[in-house]
Amino acid sequence: MKKIFSLIGGFAIILLSFYLTDKVSFMIINKSYLMKEIETASSMYNEQPSNAIIDNDNNSIIPGKYGKIINEYDSYNKMKDFKVFNQNFLVYDYIKPSKSLEDNKDKYIISGNKSNRNVSIILEYNEELINFLNSENIKYNVILEKEDEYKKDLSYINGAYNQEDFYKINKLLKTPLCIKQYSNILLCLKENYYIISPQIVIYKDYLSFKKINNGSFILVKNNTSLENMNLLIKDLRYKNLEPVYVSTLIKEK
Repeated sequence: MKKIFSLIGGFAIILLSFYLTDKVSFMIINKSYLMKEIETASSMYNEQPSNAIIDNDNNSIIPGKYGKIINEYDSYNKMKDFKVFNQNFLVYDYIKPSKSLEDNKDKYIISGNKSNRNVSIILEYNEELINFLNSENIKYNVILEKEDEYKKDLSYINGAYNQEDFYKINKLLKTPLCIKQYSNILLCLKENYYIISPQIVIYKDYLSFKKINNGSFILVKNNTSLENMNLLIKDLRYKNLEPVYVSTLIKEK
């Protein structure tokens, strides 16, 4: 019996020593100059989440944005060996908005988050326009309606209406993306796809540059001339709007 009490007492002393050691370590860390700098950075880099904008009447949504808070102790541990503050080593915890795209995939996405100066170009297949955008190092997505039209180096949206084609294309996509007026919406909903609904359409004799702003999806029809595509790119550059892939534009984190 004495041995048992002795062992319990020894174990308790070990636990107490670990507790006190951790307590002292936390006190030293909290008083360190490096931690003070990290705490100061929190007031500069922390961001509150912003809710998605939902229009139930039109069944549409504009994605929100995750908030982020500096994890001070994880950040400290990444910097402690250097003993110097470096914002590139800050570690963040993310806060999901209460209204998020991830919980509303049944709604049509009419725009990306407008907090960044980005847009997305979505093409009906046109080899001349694709070659031009590639030569200008412009990011874009192509609507894919048939598996046999697939080319490995392009980023696609599933534009198939036929069920067999839809599931063949489904296996080829990195991000599950559908597009209104092309895709089989019932299959998109069933497979939990993001459904894009471009509000700006460009084709041979119609340009709507005035409406293009942060977050715009720009649908380019395959009869659009190379001249009009060139004008579009010049306008985006003039407005300082960078084309990105749809998956980037709708990202909330």
